[in-house]
Amino acid sequence: MSYHDETSRTLAYASHDCLEGLLQRGRSLGAIRARQDPHEAAAYVYDGIRRDWKWDHQTDTRYLYQARLIKDLGLSPTPVVEQLAGDEEEWSRAADVLELLALAG
Repeated sequence: MSYHDETSRTLAYASHDCLEGLLQRGRSLGAIRARQDPHEAAAYVYDGIRRDWKWDHQTDTRYLYQARLIKDLGLSPTPVVEQLAGDEEEWSRAADVLELLALAG
């Protein structure tokens, strides 16, 4: 993850063809590649929940994608639970993901 401009802290996506960039964009290919190396993908999955990468905040349901990644990759939900202590946007994204994980068992 990088910033377009360090002073404005505007997020810039990683390259579209690397694992980090695919996961930031919510692409299916990212989920497929993440299964090949869950350990490498873990940091990107958690970062995707911590930072808001959505283009359209009204229609993008990225939390479903992120919850499935955590479940399918066998990742610990602990970093997501810890995010509940963050600001309103952070805990809201974490709560959406945790709700789906709880419903999935």
